Amino acid sequence: MRALLEPYCARPLSAVDLVSGAPPASQCHRAYTRTLNTDEITSYLQGEDRDFNIDPVLSALNLVLRTQALRRGAVPVGQNKYFFLTTERARLSAGLEARRGYFMSVRPTFDTLMVNVNTSFAAFYDRSMSGPLDEVLTRHHPNDLRQLLPGLKVFTTHLGYKRAYKVFALGTQTAAQAQFKWNKTGRNISVKDFFKQGSAEYGITLRRPDLPVINVGSRQRAQDIPPELCTVPENQTFKSRLNTEATRSMINIACNPPATNANFITGEGLPLLQLSENPPSNSALESFGLSVSQQMAVVPARILDPPRLQYSTGRPAVRDGGWNIMGGTKFRRGGDMRNWAVLVVREERTEEFLGRNEANLNSFVQAFKDKCKLSGMIVAETLPPIEKTPVLPYDRREAVNIIRNKLEAIGRNKPSFVLVLLYREDDYIYPGIKNLCDRVLGLQTVCMLLKKATKGRVDQYFANVALKVNTKLRGVNHVLEENTNPWLKNTMLVGIDVTHPSPGSMKGAPSIAGVVANTDSDFANFPVSFRLQVNRNINKDAQEMVEGLTEMMVERLQAYKEANPSTPPGKVIIYRDGVSEGQYKLLLQDELPKILEAFRRMKVKPKLSIIVCGKRHHARFPGTSKDNTVANGNTTPGTVVDQGVTDIYNHDFYLQVSASRPQEQNIV
Repeated sequence: MRALLEPYCARPLSAVDLVSGAPPASQCHRAYTRTLNTDEITSYLQGEDRDFNIDPVLSALNLVLRTQALRRGAVPVGQNKYFFLTTERARLSAGLEARRGYFMSVRPTFDTLMVNVNTSFAAFYDRSMSGPLDEVLTRHHPNDLRQLLPGLKVFTTHLGYKRAYKVFALGTQTAAQAQFKWNKTGRNISVKDFFKQGSAEYGITLRRPDLPVINVGSRQRAQDIPPELCTVPENQTFKSRLNTEATRSMINIACNPPATNANFITGEGLPLLQLSENPPSNSALESFGLSVSQQMAVVPARILDPPRLQYSTGRPAVRDGGWNIMGGTKFRRGGDMRNWAVLVVREERTEEFLGRNEANLNSFVQAFKDKCKLSGMIVAETLPPIEKTPVLPYDRREAVNIIRNKLEAIGRNKPSFVLVLLYREDDYIYPGIKNLCDRVLGLQTVCMLLKKATKGRVDQYFANVALKVNTKLRGVNHVLEENTNPWLKNTMLVGIDVTHPSPGSMKGAPSIAGVVANTDSDFANFPVSFRLQVNRNINKDAQEMVEGLTEMMVERLQAYKEANPSTPPGKVIIYRDGVSEGQYKLLLQDELPKILEAFRRMKVKPKLSIIVCGKRHHARFPGTSKDNTVANGNTTPGTVVDQGVTDIYNHDFYLQVSASRPQEQNIV
C-alpha cells in the first residue's frame, strides 16, 4: 500500500544528483544539475499541466528515500528494493535462503504525492556460502555448487590489493591438475606450481591443491583461481534461476494474507525504512523537509458482478472468482478424443503402479476417460494404447532420448494428443517432452503428475485436466451467457507480449514476441503468431517494442476473416503486457502505427482500444471489512479501484480478478 508523502514547501528542494538507484555517496560523482522547486509540480498534481516532466522530481525524491534506507543499513536489490539483516529468513534449498524486504517508491496521484511501500522477497546466499571459498566448497555437494557458484561475487588479496571477481563456473580439475600455457616459458604449468614458483611476487604454497579451481573468466577464456585465495562476502543475492524445490518454497514463503503484509509494512517496514511524520534530526528526510504519514491511504472501490456462463448442460455458480464443472456439467462443445494415447514415464521406485499392479494403470486411464466423457467429450469405448518407458537413467539427456523414441513410435498413429504420466517433477524431463513434441514431433501433449492425480480430490483433478484437453482438441469449455455483453459482438480480442531470455540462458539468446487473437465469437480459440526479436543486448531501446508487429497482426486478421468471411471485426481490443510506464509514449509512437498499417493492408476500419496490463506492480489493497473480502483475506473478485491512487492523466485502474490464494508478493 501507499503512505502519504507530504512535500514541505517552505523552501525548494536542494540540488540533487538525479540518478535513480545511485551508488553509495562515497562512490557518487557530485555535480550540480539543477534546482527542483516543489511549487512547479503543484499544477501537475492538480491535473492542470500534463506536459510537465515530473520524472526528475520523482528521481530526486526516490534518491532521498534510498539514502535514508542505506543509512539504516539496508542492502539494496534491483531498483527500489531494500533488505535488512534483522528481517525474517527462511531456508529455500542448499546454500540459499529467502529474505523479506521492502519496495519503496514515490508515486504521483491527484493533488498529492504518495510512497508506495510493499513487502518484497529475494533469494540470498545463506551464511554457509560466505567466508573463505575453500571452506564453502567443503560444506556443499559438488552438484549443488554447480548451481550455486555461477554469478557469485568473490574477492582476492594475494596481489597486495583487493580485487573483485564474478564466478563463471566450478572447474572440473583441481589446482594440481589444471594446467595452462605460461607465456614466460612457452610450456604448460599447473595452477598449483604457478602460484608456488611461477611468479616471484606470489610464492604461495597452496594448502588445498586437491580442491577444484574456480573459473572467473568465461567459457572461451578460462581464468582459474585456487579457491583458498578467494573470499566470499556476505549478503549476496542469488540471481540465477531457482530450481523447482526452491521455487516452490519461495512461493509458499511469499504468499501471505493481505492483513499480514499490511502489518509487516506498518509494524516493521516503515520503522526500518525510517519513514516518519517526524523524521529524526540529520536524517535524509529531515534534511529535505519531507515527512511520510504512518497511515495507509483509504481509497474507494466498487465490485463488478460475476460473469454468467453457459455450458451445454448445467450452470455452475461463480463464486469468489472461480467455479468447477462437477455435478454433471458438460462442456459447451466437446472435443473429439477418440484417437489418443498414453505414455507412462517411469522413474526409479515406481513399480507400485506397474508390473503386477498394471491393472491399477488401466483403472486410472479408464477413470480419466470416463470423466472426459461425462464432461461432454467424444470418447471411444476402448482404452487408448498405453506405452511405458523403461526406468529412466540418471543421465537426463539419455533419459530424454529414450522418451523421444517412445513418442516417435506413438506419433506414427497420429493421435490427437498424448497423455503423459509423470511420477515426479523434474527440471529436464518436462521441458524436454514439451520441446520434443511442440517443436520437433508435432504432437499435442497433456502431462499429469501422478502424485497429485492419485491422491486427494482425484475427480476434481481430472476435471481440471479435462478442461485443458478439450481446449487443445478445439472444443469450447464455456461461453458468456447471451446478451451478457452485447458490445462484444464482432470483437477481436488480441494479446501481445514479449518473452525475454531467463537468467542462465545461453548468451545471445533472442527474445520472442507473440500475438494471439480469437477467431470465433465464443472467444475460445486463440491461434498465435510469433517472431524472434533482436537480442536485447544489441538494441536495448527496442527490447520491449515488438518487431514484425504489422505482419503478425495481418496474420491474425486473415485468420479472423477466414473464420468469419462475411463479418469483419468491428472492434479490436488489444491487451498489451510487459510495457513499463516509461514506455507508454514509445508504444504509441512505435506500435500503434504498425497496428494501423495492418488494418490498412486488410482493408478494415475497426474501433481500436489498447489496454496495457501490468501484473507486477506493488499496489496492494487489504479490505477494510469482512464484507468486502473472501475467506483467505483477499478483496472480493471483481473489485475495481479507479480513484485515489491511480494516475492523474491516464485512464488506469486496478482489478482484483481472482481470490484463489493469498497475495503473492514481489519476488526478485
